Amino acid sequence: MNFKSFAKTGLTAGLRAGLLAALIAPAHAAFTNTFTAGALSITAVNETQVLLTCSAGRVTINANTALIPGTVACASVINMTINGDAPANNIDLSALTVADFPALTATALLGGDAVDTILASFTSDVVTGGKGDDTINLGVGSDVHTWNNGDNTLLVNGAGASEQFRISAVRPRFLFVRLQPTVFMLDSAGIEQLQPNATGGDDAVETQPLLGARQQLDGGPQLTAIGDSLRVSGTSAVAQNSPILTPGFGAIAHSNFEFAASSLSGGSFSGLLSGTQEVPPVITTASGRGTVQLNADETEISVRVSFTGLSSPSTVGHIHGPAPVGSNATPIFNLTGLGGTASVLGPTAFAVTAQQVRDLKAGLWYFNIHSQNNPAGEIRGQILLDRVFDGLATGRQVVPQAQSLAQGYATVRLDGALDQVFVMLSYSGLTGEGVPGVSVDVGIFAPARRGIVGSRITSIALPISGLASDQIALGPFAITPAQAQQSASGLW
Repeated sequence: MNFKSFAKTGLTAGLRAGLLAALIAPAHAAFTNTFTAGALSITAVNETQVLLTCSAGRVTINANTALIPGTVACASVINMTINGDAPANNIDLSALTVADFPALTATALLGGDAVDTILASFTSDVVTGGKGDDTINLGVGSDVHTWNNGDNTLLVNGAGASEQFRISAVRPRFLFVRLQPTVFMLDSAGIEQLQPNATGGDDAVETQPLLGARQQLDGGPQLTAIGDSLRVSGTSAVAQNSPILTPGFGAIAHSNFEFAASSLSGGSFSGLLSGTQEVPPVITTASGRGTVQLNADETEISVRVSFTGLSSPSTVGHIHGPAPVGSNATPIFNLTGLGGTASVLGPTAFAVTAQQVRDLKAGLWYFNIHSQNNPAGEIRGQILLDRVFDGLATGRQVVPQAQSLAQGYATVRLDGALDQVFVMLSYSGLTGEGVPGVSVDVGIFAPARRGIVGSRITSIALPISGLASDQIALGPFAITPAQAQQSASGLW
């Protein structure tokens, strides 16, 4: 998604001067190095230990055999690539700081084909472990990780404060997102074990079974009466037991969580009602909207329907199924409260079977409101799943690219009726020209693929707080059918 959060920005004279080509260090047989237009590339030819630091304002390598002082100013490095060509590599960027590398926005770390240990930096990292058995220890940036075959472990250490984490599958990858106290997102693939250590506060972890990947979750010691919580969706296994086993998925082992709960996925569904959807179609100006909320255990639904403009008083209302668009089926659930040409029905709860849940998720249910003039039904609406889309906001995605360490995470829920969206946006780290964190605009733009600038969607008005960090959760916002299609196609 193409979310934008703007701040006042500018390049200092020192940074502009640092964009000139240079060499990082004097000739050294164990390394090859280049530095051009802010891009630093280091290849460790024979060295297994590569520890980067900033000494006297210059990039410095602590290697197995030598301390190699550089000639490149730390403040002039915008992006960095470290290639580990040794049989086994220990690449360590954990000592880098924002104070020493204020312009650094991204790093790429490539391990060799043996056993690698990679400690990422504070910024956004792209990490490739290679073919060996690799261990990755992450910084606080928003990172992308890819491993080849091996018993690979993704290790994430908490910040020592109360945090909120969300783990979700986006096959063949998965997303690890921290929502509180500040945002970062890890986009990973090819790992065998995810090991987040959420220690140091009252932490909340939301996760689900992952295909081919184990999870080792640690809530840490209890600090207050609230404690640490674990919620696992997509499974009926008892969450209090460790490990949580779901057939066909990796086990979820956990410890030190005072509260643990599991559920099936549940979900929300909606549909617009019109006469054109009736079979055969009905000529009417009436319209309606309905929602179905499936509970987490997938045993009960809550139904709400509103309609207006019927040609005659309503008689009965139902949910019918199973039937696709263009086909009819018998009623499943009877709605109450009818009799007028306009009404709001519900919310009403109904118990559902496993087969009915499968039909609902397959889009085989529809609302039907009957009237005196149209006893077979005057308006009908197919009930479809509401969809949720995730997006990461970084300076690298801005066109032209912004030199910023700010980052954000957003979700948009598109109703199955395709007529409205709900927006959640959380961002942090905005900076400006001497005044940190002055946000001046927040918006959603479309249609646009990555690298293209779209037009503002004016119907989605998001608040401007002026703060460096903020959380926004608003909706519903009305959208057009074209905007709904653009959202579903990844053009927001």
